[in-house]
Amino acid sequence: MKDSAVTKPNDNQCGEGLRESIAEAAGEFARNQLGIYPGSIFVDHHGASLTITLKKVLAGSEKYAIRDKRAAALIARTLSEAFRAVAGILKAKIGGIVGGNVTEASLVLDASTNRVSIFLETEEAHDR
Repeated sequence: MKDSAVTKPNDNQCGEGLRESIAEAAGEFARNQLGIYPGSIFVDHHGASLTITLKKVLAGSEKYAIRDKRAAALIARTLSEAFRAVAGILKAKIGGIVGGNVTEASLVLDASTNRVSIFLETEEAHDR
């Protein structure tokens, strides 16, 4: 099992501890629910929008397979469908961390850059 590095960009909307908590929750979700082990996790939070980028997510065989466009599309579709099936787990966890409801969640795999982006929209809780 590969340990994930947590990298947090500067962002006035989201404190250091909050970003770290979100990154840790996202990493745990990725490992336990999606079976992916990101090399690093970046969190960007602005207002009600939250983007979590997981880098280095593809296994060796997947990196080889994505050379074929059909295989890359199949891997992306499979991961997206798996995410939709378990997204409620992440929404609940992140909602608890940010103190508001997560209203939307989506995932996009960019196989060519070996990255997954998770986009979350939250109901803005109280002004922080």
